[in-house]
Amino acid sequence: MGGVPQPMIIDEDEMYGEFFDIPAPDELVFISSFSGGEVFRSGCTFKRGHGKVFYFRPGDQEYPTYFHAGVRKVISNAVEWAVTVRPERTAPVLLRYDTEDFYNGHGYQGALKPEAAEAQAGGAQEAELQGAELQGAEQ
Repeated sequence: MGGVPQPMIIDEDEMYGEFFDIPAPDELVFISSFSGGEVFRSGCTFKRGHGKVFYFRPGDQEYPTYFHAGVRKVISNAVEWAVTVRPERTAPVLLRYDTEDFYNGHGYQGALKPEAAEAQAGGAQEAELQGAELQGAEQ
């Protein structure tokens, strides 16, 4: 964490203590210690899919923590770290399945091939149009 004082001392802040029910972090960046002997994992990183998450504990409405130069530098560094460069973003292709007997898996043979999914989607649109035409004719 470039530019962050070591140790970073925050004169007044709300005390948090363990047990902190989170998954094991990919990396533990900061541990806070308090005057009563309590410790807390206060800077943790996680990677989820293509995303990155940085959890940072300092901060409370009672204390001016976000005005602390070290805290601001940590947040700035975290934003830079969390940027994920990906080549091209594309919309996911949603494939449809035969869900007639959903709970027993009757007729399920895996994901439909994209061509079959498109044909099935086209057939559903056609049926909707026919239904709309029938409703219009009834009125």
